[in-house]
Amino acid sequence: MKSPNYVVIYVISVLLVLVFIALSNYKIEMVRPRSATAETIKTRQISKDVTDLSQADLIKNLTDLLLFRLNQPNNAAKILYTESCDIVASKSELACTNYSCPRGINPDPEARVKNMVMSPKLSLSPEQRDVILTMGKTIPENDVIILSASSANHYAEMQAMFQNLHTVVYPNMANFTMVLFDIGLTKEQRLKTESKCKCHVVTFPVHLFKEYMKNNICYAWKPLIVLASIVKARKYLVYQDASVRWMNNFHITFDRANIYGHQMLRYIKSIRTTLNTYPQMFQYMEEDPCTFMPYPEINGAPMLHKNDPLVIKTVLEPWARCALEESCICPVEPKKCIRCIRDNFTIHRCHRFDQSAITLIMGKMYGDDVYRFIVPDGKLRVRIEREHKANYFEN
Repeated sequence: MKSPNYVVIYVISVLLVLVFIALSNYKIEMVRPRSATAETIKTRQISKDVTDLSQADLIKNLTDLLLFRLNQPNNAAKILYTESCDIVASKSELACTNYSCPRGINPDPEARVKNMVMSPKLSLSPEQRDVILTMGKTIPENDVIILSASSANHYAEMQAMFQNLHTVVYPNMANFTMVLFDIGLTKEQRLKTESKCKCHVVTFPVHLFKEYMKNNICYAWKPLIVLASIVKARKYLVYQDASVRWMNNFHITFDRANIYGHQMLRYIKSIRTTLNTYPQMFQYMEEDPCTFMPYPEINGAPMLHKNDPLVIKTVLEPWARCALEESCICPVEPKKCIRCIRDNFTIHRCHRFDQSAITLIMGKMYGDDVYRFIVPDGKLRVRIEREHKANYFEN
């Protein structure tokens, strides 16, 4: 009569093991695509030989990958800002179309790729690339790199960021490394951070760069640490300012990044980038400001990039190249241009540094298809909470 009890115990034990395995796999699935798609196979093929390709073959392969992504289904609404700037520009910050503009973004995908890869103002020299990549040499390789940076004046905000990460992200993500670049913490703050953050802390080597790089408000450090860190990510690089707070179900953003290569933040009513970008940046990128009137600025606080040649060669390297040129990223003393007066609709009223640069580069690269690389409304799984602070490391 005892044998049925052993059967029950055996069945319960098997069920418990299966539940444990399922929960473990769920955690891993946060960052791992369920199966190899044609796109991931194509990416691997290109990645494997990218350093050995001729420039012509590189452009062809990158164009093929771009066309593949542009042909993928997308549930994000395509929003075109077609209202005339004659009506909008004098009374609103919204994007609009200047119908007298002599040219728009080149509609030919191959021409756009070629421009991003071959322009001497947007491409890195081998020496520049080596210096940038040296910054990340101590970062351990992992599937996902989550990246941030902090200076002394954002120390309390950074603590609130880690409180959110430790609560929402760390328990629900596998195979990741959190990296924090020290861009001006005090010695005491650095020691406390290293003991409490559960992260890899790296000193930003400001001495390797030109004098303006010492001014954190130029934000030239941001494109450089992103490029330096993404090469250590087998799959994805997440950048977040100290103001970013994650929400549950964040894995859906990784699913979209796996398909399209990027996921970035731009609101429907985001400000047109010509208001918040100085003319020197347009001149450096050889663009007419009127071409970018229909393009709202992309938020530079959170972003997710896939580690593949198209993302790196056509977006992140051009972004870093701009950061290495004061005339592009920081053409005016920052304190003179960082304040944007919201009731002033004059073109070039202020400057947004890294945010302006990534907006122009994404526009140059993707044109009207940039919406595909933006998190759709209702799908955003982070919040921006500036001035949200905590004394988390003292608890």
